Amino acid sequence: MQLDRVPPVRAYPQESGTCAPPDGVGSDACSSAEPASSAPPGERADARSWLLLVVLCFSVLGQGERFRVDPRFRTPNATLDTFWQALRSDDAETASLCLEDGGYTGPFPGAVWFLPPTRDLRLEAIHTLPVRRGRVMVNYEVHYFAVGVAEELSFHTENQLVQVRGEWRITPPLGNASFPEWRPIHRLTPI
Repeated sequence: MQLDRVPPVRAYPQESGTCAPPDGVGSDACSSAEPASSAPPGERADARSWLLLVVLCFSVLGQGERFRVDPRFRTPNATLDTFWQALRSDDAETASLCLEDGGYTGPFPGAVWFLPPTRDLRLEAIHTLPVRRGRVMVNYEVHYFAVGVAEELSFHTENQLVQVRGEWRITPPLGNASFPEWRPIHRLTPI
């Protein structure tokens, strides 16, 4: 028995959606329309087409929403200054904006719960150490004048900051944070 001469048996008729190839040699019976482009297959786009493409590309540049960096968070130093001034003035909303997660629920260990009401606060001796791109460690001193005290008080602290969408934010400390050295405040009391 010659199996190549036996036609295959199909249990179900199948339609593939394409025309069946014609029997023998002849014209293309399936195509009744012209090819999609009228240009010969080897022809390249002319200069006018390239110019239109370039103009179209430039016209869509800058069409998105404008992104502005808040000047209070433009640099790590500006973010730290904004944070400490917010804490000095009891502005929890601005303090929350300075943190990476945005959830300021109070000072984290080593921050400010020992800090008395102050009339002046500034940051000095700021040293920035890049950890990696978009992340820095900042060591600095906080100098302040407590209300009712004539001498300037200060302590040394550090924070890690990360860059989020062009703005710098303070990250909470990892692990246990050390407290600054505590010195009691000797207030002048009127007699």
